[in-house]
Amino acid sequence: MKSIYCLFLSTILCSSCNINMEKLVMKSANRPILDIQETPYFKVSNDYQQDFLYVTELVKDVFPYYDRYFEGDFKAEVKRIYERLETIKKEYIFDYEVKQFLARLHNNHTYLITENDNIYPIYLRLFDGDLVIINAGQHLDSTMIGQHIKTINGKSAADWIQHSIDITHGETPFQDSLSAEYAFLAPDFYRFYGKDTETLTVQTQNGDEFRIQQKEVGDFKWYRWRREMNDIYRMTRQDHKGYDYEILYDDKLAYFQFNTFMDKTTMLDGIGTYIRRPYRGLVRAYVRQQYGRRTKGKSATGFIRAGTEDVKVFLDTMFQRINQGNIETLVIDLRHNGGGDLDIGKYIIRYLTDNEQLIGYGEGLKLSANTRSIFTDLANRLDSLHLAKTEQKASDGVLTEEQFDAKRDFYHSQNDPNSIYYLPPQKNIFSGKVYIISGAQTGSAASMFTVMMKDNQLAEIVGVPPANLPTGPTVVIPLQLPNTKRRISVSTHFMTRPDSTKHNDNYLEIDHYTPITETDFFDGRDAAMEWILKAVREKDKSVEEQLN
Repeated sequence: MKSIYCLFLSTILCSSCNINMEKLVMKSANRPILDIQETPYFKVSNDYQQDFLYVTELVKDVFPYYDRYFEGDFKAEVKRIYERLETIKKEYIFDYEVKQFLARLHNNHTYLITENDNIYPIYLRLFDGDLVIINAGQHLDSTMIGQHIKTINGKSAADWIQHSIDITHGETPFQDSLSAEYAFLAPDFYRFYGKDTETLTVQTQNGDEFRIQQKEVGDFKWYRWRREMNDIYRMTRQDHKGYDYEILYDDKLAYFQFNTFMDKTTMLDGIGTYIRRPYRGLVRAYVRQQYGRRTKGKSATGFIRAGTEDVKVFLDTMFQRINQGNIETLVIDLRHNGGGDLDIGKYIIRYLTDNEQLIGYGEGLKLSANTRSIFTDLANRLDSLHLAKTEQKASDGVLTEEQFDAKRDFYHSQNDPNSIYYLPPQKNIFSGKVYIISGAQTGSAASMFTVMMKDNQLAEIVGVPPANLPTGPTVVIPLQLPNTKRRISVSTHFMTRPDSTKHNDNYLEIDHYTPITETDFFDGRDAAMEWILKAVREKDKSVEEQLN
C-alpha cells in the first residue's frame, strides 16, 4: 500500500496554484457518496445543514473509533449545531461551528479549512499560559512586540485562549499551543466568539492599549526580526528547501534539516490515491511541469519544495560525505516537517543500520464502502486476513494488521524490485550517534518516523513531543463540501505503534525535553540544538581527558 500519511490533496489546494488547476483538482478529488444524501430529512435541509450532515456522516463512515475520540456527546452536538444552522445568514457561523465540531475529535488530520481576504496584522503565541505578541505589521508600533495581552475587545486573554483551543485540532497540548496563534489572525474568529468589528482593542498587562484594524492579506509587511541570532539559530532556522544539511567538521557533527517526506516520485504516486482516474494524467502533468520550473530556478507552487526531485540521490550524496568526513554525530531536525510518505523515512533508516529485523507501524482502516473504493489495497488485505482467520467476510468497522498478528516486514516495499520505493541495503552505513529534534509541528509521517526511530532504539529524541499520538487515526480523505465548497479532511486509517506495549501513551516520551521558552524565542536561541552540541563537546572533552 502507498504510505501517504499527509494531506496530499490539501497541500496542493492550500498552495499558490492557479485557479484553473485548483478547480481541476477540486473536481477530480474523490468525494464519498453517503446514504443520508438520499433521505427526505437531508433533502429538506438548507445548504448549511446538508453540508454539516454530510460532515457528521462522513466522520461516522470513515473515522476510526470516532466515538472514542470525540469529546462530549456526539449525537447531542449534531442536534445542537443542525438546529442552529436552520436560520443562519452568515457563512462564518457555519465555518466555526464545523471547526469546533471537528476539533472535538482532537485529530490533526481532521479539520475544515477557512480562508480570509482580510486579517488582523498581529501574531500571538502562548507562553506558559500567557498570550504574547510575537510579531505585527510594520505600520503598527513595534513596541507591541513582546507584550503580554490582558484583554481583547474587553474579553480576557484567558477566554480568547480557550476559544482558540476550541477550534484547534491538535493531538497534544504542545501542538495546540503553537497552532492556536493562527486563530487570532482571522476576523471571523472574533465575530464568532465576540462581535462583528473592523478593529481590535488590545490592552496589555503593563497598561498599554492598541487599536488594530484588519488589513487585506498582502497589503502590509511584517516586522523583520532585529534580534541578534547566534550561529546555531542561523544554521537551524527553517530553510526553504525540502531537505538540506551542513557539516560541522570541528564537532564531527552533521546537521540534517529534513522538512518534507516527499519527492517527485512519491508525489506523482500519491495522485493515484486521491485523484479520480479520468483526471490523474492532467494532475500529474501539472506536477511534472511545476517540478521542471523548480529545476530551472523559476517560481513554482508552494507545495513543491526546492531540491526535492529525488530524495534517494540526495540521501546517497549526504551519507557519502558524512562517512568520508568521519562524522560521529548526526542530527535530524524534523521541527518544520509536516509529513508525507513514511517510506522515505525507511530510506533514511537504510543508512543508519544493517538490521533487517526492525519493527514498524501496523496499518489499519475504518472499513466501509467508501474506504474500500479509495484505499483498495489495504482494504483487500484486511478483508483477506479476516476471512483467513474467521472464514467469514469482514463487516464494516476498524480492522488492523495487529489484530491478526500480521504486520508486514519493515522493508517490504524497499525489498521489492518492482516497487517505486525499492532501495536495497546500503554500503554507506552511518554508525555514529543519532539525535532527532522533534517539535510541536512534527506531524504525520515525520511524527511516525520519530516514533519508529525511538522504538527501534536508533536515536535519542530532543525537543518536545511530535504532533501525532504514537498510536491513533491518521491518513485522510480530503474533499470539498457539496454546497459551501469548503475544504475538509477526515482521518481514515488507524496506525498502531511499533512498540505495542505503549499504545496507550498520550504522546511520545522525549529523552531530552527542551521546549521553546519565551526568553529563548525572543533571544533567538535554539535550546534543542545547543543541548546536543553541549553533549557532543562534553563527550569529546571527556574522551580527551581520559587519553591524557
